[in-house]
This record gives sequence, C-alpha cells and structure tokens, in this order.
Amino acid sequence: MQSRISETGTVKTIERTLWAKFCWRSVVSLLALALSSLLAANGQAQELKPETILKQAAARYTKYSSYQDVGVVITSRSKDRGIEEKPFKLYFSRPNRFRFEWLDYYLPNERTNVVWCDGQNTYTYFGPDRFEKKASIELGVAAATGISSGAAATIPTLLMPEIADSLLHDLTNLELLGVETFEGELCYRIKGAYSDGDTSEVWISQRDFLVRKLITYTSFDDYSTVEEEIHRDIKINQPIAKDMFDFKPPIPLGTADNPKAFSQPLATHLWFRKLSYAMRPLLVAWTGAILVGLVFLFKKLF
Repeated sequence: MQSRISETGTVKTIERTLWAKFCWRSVVSLLALALSSLLAANGQAQELKPETILKQAAARYTKYSSYQDVGVVITSRSKDRGIEEKPFKLYFSRPNRFRFEWLDYYLPNERTNVVWCDGQNTYTYFGPDRFEKKASIELGVAAATGISSGAAATIPTLLMPEIADSLLHDLTNLELLGVETFEGELCYRIKGAYSDGDTSEVWISQRDFLVRKLITYTSFDDYSTVEEEIHRDIKINQPIAKDMFDFKPPIPLGTADNPKAFSQPLATHLWFRKLSYAMRPLLVAWTGAILVGLVFLFKKLF
C-alpha cells in the first residue's frame, strides 16, 4: 500500500515538473515572439525611406473605390493663445462623388459648411447664407481649403490627384523620426518642409499606409500657429449611399461662379491661404492708421 502511494506521489511530482517546464517554455516563446515582432517593426522602419513611405501612402489612396472618415482640426495660436476646433466628415466614392463637411465653432453661431459633388455638378454651402455652384471639383475644394484649415484638401487631393498635388507630394527635406503609436495604431512619423518655410509632421499607419495625423507649424513675424489634423474611423471600399452626395442646403442656389473669374488652381489657393494669415496683422495696423488719420483730419478741420 505504501509502495503504491509512493509511486502515485512520484508520478504527480513528475507531472508538476513537466507542466512547469511547459508553462515556462510557453512564456519564453511568447516573449521571444513579441521581441522579434518589435525588432521586425523597427527593422522595417529602418529599411523604408520616408520618400518611399509617402509614395506608398499616395498610391494606396488612388486604388480605393470608396473612402470615409471623421476627424478634427485643432488650431492653436501663440499670439493670443487661442484654440479653434473644426470637426469634419469626409465621404468619397470613385470616380467623382465627393462630400466634405465641417463645423465652425469659433464663430458667434455654430455654422455648417459643405463642399460636394453629386457625380456631375459641384457645389459649396457656407452657412448660413452662401450656396453656390462651382465650375469643377478643383474649384470647390479650393474654395473650402482655407476656411477649413486645409482639411478639405489633405485627403481629397490624395484620393483625386488629378485636381492638385497633395500636401504629402509637396513635402521636402524628409526625415523619418521613428515609429510610434497614435490612438492604438503603429505609425511612421515623418517630418518635412514646404517651399514657403512651413514644416509638417505626418503620422502614417504601418498597417495600411493611411494618414492618421498631420501637424503643420507656421511662423509669422510676431506669432505662430500649429494646426493638428486628425483622421479617425476610416472606412475603405465600403458602399456609400448616393443620397450622401446630394446635400440639400436650407437656402436657394445663388449665382454660379464665373470660371474666368475663379480660375485659380488649388495650388495657388493654398499659397494665398498662408498669405491671408500673414496679412492679418498688417490689416489691423492699416485700419488703426486710417482711424488716427481721420481723427487728426477732423481736429484740423473743426
């Protein structure tokens, strides 16, 4: 009897030992797998050049039959420490059905703004009282670019490269800053500069090469701005109802644009966007000088 008990105890001891070895080996294997995955990701980041990453990202967008996302542009200014937020939604169905809408919170009353193409005609609605027909998608996007803080052009020009070069295409002096996680997505972080002196950093997903975040730094004589554009809930190659591209503004259609009077390409409009920021301090100064001059003239006369 004692011999049987002894044998049973020995068997259980052996089983525990084998189980402990199995668990230990499993833990070691999992750790090794996680480490190798991390090293592989870092190795991939080292192998790919930033130019290659941007090219692959641009190529991905042109292949999708449809695209939709939601996001926000957060603009901060150093001069008055002001912060503006513009939430947006984007819908696109190839070849040319398109809709980009956003809200202006910084105005006295929240305003809805939309630029869209129903497949034939392009329109803009800048609430509450501007509803116009545009001669082309390019002019529609150009009209919306500045007042949307650039978001109306960032992804649409990647989806429709025929209307204008994308901001990613315009970046030079590229530098891969590394790989980091943004909202649960492992991303390449790339820094670059524009010809006008602005710099940008873009976060591109390692998994699907889609843009998740773009930060643009702009400097003026006496202040600077930082625009952070974030893209979330991205859906690709999923059906989008045609009604989505048939927005119904609450006002009647106004006068259509004259193509000759509004023929500036989107690239030119992007340049004027920065110029408008730079002119704001000058406009304030000019207005003050005119008022002082009028007061002086009034005193002279009377």
